[in-house]
Amino acid sequence: MEEKIENLSEIYDLPIADKSKTCCFTGHRRKALPLCAKRGEPGVGKYVDLIYSEIFCAVLDGYDTFITGMAEGVDLICAEILCDMNAKKICGDLKIICAIPFPGQLDEDIKLQSDKELYRRVLRECSRALYVSPCRSRDVYRRRNKFMVDNSSRLIGAVNLRNRRSGAMQTVNLAKKAGIDSHIIDLGANKDFYLRSDGTIDNAYYRGLDQT
Repeated sequence: MEEKIENLSEIYDLPIADKSKTCCFTGHRRKALPLCAKRGEPGVGKYVDLIYSEIFCAVLDGYDTFITGMAEGVDLICAEILCDMNAKKICGDLKIICAIPFPGQLDEDIKLQSDKELYRRVLRECSRALYVSPCRSRDVYRRRNKFMVDNSSRLIGAVNLRNRRSGAMQTVNLAKKAGIDSHIIDLGANKDFYLRSDGTIDNAYYRGLDQT
């Protein structure tokens, strides 16, 4: 699949798509998500359903191209939703663009085998994939975030707005400065997102309240 991935430094037909019809995503990685995005937990299903609804609404508003940053967590959740929508032909042929921050992201930053398999699936099914930077560096994720915002007119995010120092919030702030239409699901504001299958609420929700 490596031969499919372009280098941004070698691409001269920017922007990479019609910006008015392009949407990008932001959100936390798995460990910072309610219940660590564990499949089967009722709370996880609730916020994944909201993400699906935001993507579907974007399609209804005329968006047909979506940029994912390919990190485990919200990025891959969004990408999987799009792959499933395309497989079921729910909204026609939606274009998926993979903005990979650097070569080696899969091996270095994706830990769970299920996430690795999903990553590979998204690469197989995407319309276009590119490396934003040629190698890993301190600001490599910030450069990816800026690239996505620069090439989009809408942002869909699933973010705990209390976590103001996260990379996801960095993207939210970049979008705000750029005047992009932002649709943000606040993961810290709804305790239903922390609902376990045994009917209890995960303590992470209450710890978040104590920090405000």
